[in-house]
Amino acid sequence: MKEDDLMKPGFRGRLPMIWALAFSPDGRWLVSGTMKGEIRMWDVATGEALTVFAEPMEQENLGAISALAFSPDRALLAAGTLRRLHLWDVRTGHKLFSVSTGPYKRGSRPYLDYPRSLVFSPDGAILVNGHGSGTIRLWDVKTGDRIAALDGHTQKVETLALSPDGQTLVSTAVDGTILLWNWNEMLKGSAKSE
Repeated sequence: MKEDDLMKPGFRGRLPMIWALAFSPDGRWLVSGTMKGEIRMWDVATGEALTVFAEPMEQENLGAISALAFSPDRALLAAGTLRRLHLWDVRTGHKLFSVSTGPYKRGSRPYLDYPRSLVFSPDGAILVNGHGSGTIRLWDVKTGDRIAALDGHTQKVETLALSPDGQTLVSTAVDGTILLWNWNEMLKGSAKSE
């Protein structure tokens, strides 16, 4: 099959199922992640494929890509997969690290976790992810070390967003709650939900 065939009206072939999308902060690039573990970056103006960060045929098959996020300066790309977070240098395509978000238990029942929400701090130094257990985790993007874990939700965190001034993190979860977190207090290690 030719690539032109994919563009024809009525095409009914098997296309990869896209599970995550993210625009670069300047809107020039779009990155897509598939259920089979492929991550591609596209030029929004031309539709041209620019970079492949991960392919299902690689030795390390990432599995389903559940979340994607660019750092504010678009130098870094983060991806969530089953029980893992991955970080790439956008300029080189080199993977910087991959860290385990681990399985979690509620009572005696273990659950698998796909991070569904990712957000970078305004300076790009911290990556924040929502966990299936209801915990929010902060990661140092230089080392891959976990900086903090915030408890407040009782079920899976679905959405994370930072306020335009970078002072408030907002989180929502399957439990129906919306929590506001003071960014500076979180970094001091005494995070409280408001």
